[in-house]
Amino acid sequence: MTVKKKLVAGGIVNVDYRLVPLGHPESENERPDYDPLPDYVAVANEFPDSSLNVALIDGHYRSACIRATIPKIARGGYMVVDDTNLWSSAGDNPMPNWPVVDRSSNGMKTCLIFQKA
Repeated sequence: MTVKKKLVAGGIVNVDYRLVPLGHPESENERPDYDPLPDYVAVANEFPDSSLNVALIDGHYRSACIRATIPKIARGGYMVVDDTNLWSSAGDNPMPNWPVVDRSSNGMKTCLIFQKA
């Protein structure tokens, strides 16, 4: 609720902020596929393709969220992916053809910003 209050207090109206419950214990590891798709991931389906300028991926179901969000990003738009240091190999990146336009790290965690060509 803190984020929503700050957005309202700042008069920020061009952000679609949603708090979607995880739907499983936090300790449960991510699986490669889900059927049915968890609500946490399926929220991406509520947006038209190529309609998002920026998407931030952080938290659980990371790979599933990325795959669901890829078609939603507009040409020239950005996908911010936190904790990419958890990817075990380059093959974990579902956007190998998207250039990385920013990389930041605190020495333990890495965040990459990809841009859709």
